[in-house]
Amino acid sequence: MGLLDFIFQRGESADEALLAVATARGWAACSRSGMAMLPPSHAAADVHGLGGRGAPHCAGRSFELALGPQHRPAVVSHLEITVSDDQEHVYDMVTWQRPAGTLLRFEAELGEGAGQHHRLGDRFNPGGAAKHRLPGGAVLRIGRDADAERAQTLCAAAGWSELMQLAQSPALRGCVAESLGDRVAVYSWTGMPRKGQARWHDLVAVAEGLEALMDSCESGA
Repeated sequence: MGLLDFIFQRGESADEALLAVATARGWAACSRSGMAMLPPSHAAADVHGLGGRGAPHCAGRSFELALGPQHRPAVVSHLEITVSDDQEHVYDMVTWQRPAGTLLRFEAELGEGAGQHHRLGDRFNPGGAAKHRLPGGAVLRIGRDADAERAQTLCAAAGWSELMQLAQSPALRGCVAESLGDRVAVYSWTGMPRKGQARWHDLVAVAEGLEALMDSCESGA
């Protein structure tokens, strides 16, 4: 199957695929605003103007799940923002919170760029971010005001190569991971919905892998 055939394959929609996976895995439906279904940096900058007058139409679906062996509460969501007949923004995301004070501000491109938007230009202010190219091809940005030792620990953590492999699955084809405050997100930002149930399994697998990687950084393993 070619790439265009994969993208435009008939069958269940992206929304229906998430519902099918959630049903099979026992995830509970939950209600989230459009802003809450954006990655934390995108929500903080209100990239798509969802918080003001004349906000574009958005529709989505979200479910609660327990992430990893620690059973950390998380939410998986699909959001479609319709700007016009020929412009759409689609977010598939897993997001969760870490204990207060345990997170560095970071952004990791796992085979997919973090996206460009003028409102995201100062997302690492003050100070900007240092860019690190890691084994396996991941591109990691860490705020320059981060503790140097903890930043080095995150860069050197085992597991980045494995995360890249998971993120590069045929169904997912790349994603971005980021943290802001006490919130972590693994997401894709595309111009159209991507179908198939496998991408949801893969997106959650990347989130679980990232959670394990951050746990190892905190424990010094």
